[in-house]
Order: sequence, then C-alpha cells, then structure tokens
Amino acid sequence: MYILSEDRKSIIHAAVITVERNSLGLYSDKKGMKYALVAKTSGQDHGDMGYALGAYATEEEAVFELERIMSAIEAGHETYRMGQY
Repeated sequence: MYILSEDRKSIIHAAVITVERNSLGLYSDKKGMKYALVAKTSGQDHGDMGYALGAYATEEEAVFELERIMSAIEAGHETYRMGQY
C-alpha cells in the first residue's frame, strides 16, 4: 500500500507499519507527541529506523489510525492519506 505521510512530504510503499514510542523525538519533534506510526519498506533492514507516517499524543490514537489503515487494506484500497479518514 502507498501511504501519504501526515506532513504530506513523503509517499511510502509500506510493507510493515508499527506503532512506536517516539523516544527522544526521533519520529516527530512536535511537543506532546509520544507515539508514531512508522513504516518500513520491503527491502529495509529491521535495524533501520523507518519512515514516520504520523505522530500521536497517545498510543490509543496511533492504534486507531493503524486500524483505519487496516480497514483500507481490507477494502482493497491501494493508497491511503494519513489523517484523512
């Protein structure tokens, strides 16, 4: 699935998407954003940081967005815009 990041600056062909703790502001420098959705591409090493799709104040908000992405995949969509649904 191709995903347009929340900041609208990247399109990622995601193979794996995970909820990650935004420790030290690695995925977002926005104040209060403690979690991030992070995508990795099919050729990326497990040790690579990945691409931030969006940042969230709580883990629940990040999981909710991940569930919306899953619903789009189940519906057969090939693209997804972060924060648009």
